[in-house]
Amino acid sequence: MSQAMPSGDERPATSSGLVASAHSLKGACASLSAKPPANAALALEMLGRASRFDEVSARVAELERESTCLDDALLALSEEEQTL
Repeated sequence: MSQAMPSGDERPATSSGLVASAHSLKGACASLSAKPPANAALALEMLGRASRFDEVSARVAELERESTCLDDALLALSEEEQTL
């Protein structure tokens, strides 16, 4: 997402893509009750709706950090269930 930030006439399409992608991620995270990554995706969605691309890189980094934490938690849960 952060690498596809064109300017000018391409911004509306990029904004729509950012909004749609972030919205989908938000929903997926919410379905897992994973609030931190869902909130990070929501922040990206709101930036896209406002066409505010200046903060996208920082928010993508936040989403990546939160997604890594979620991945680690899901892996630990999976390993725990395998030992039962």
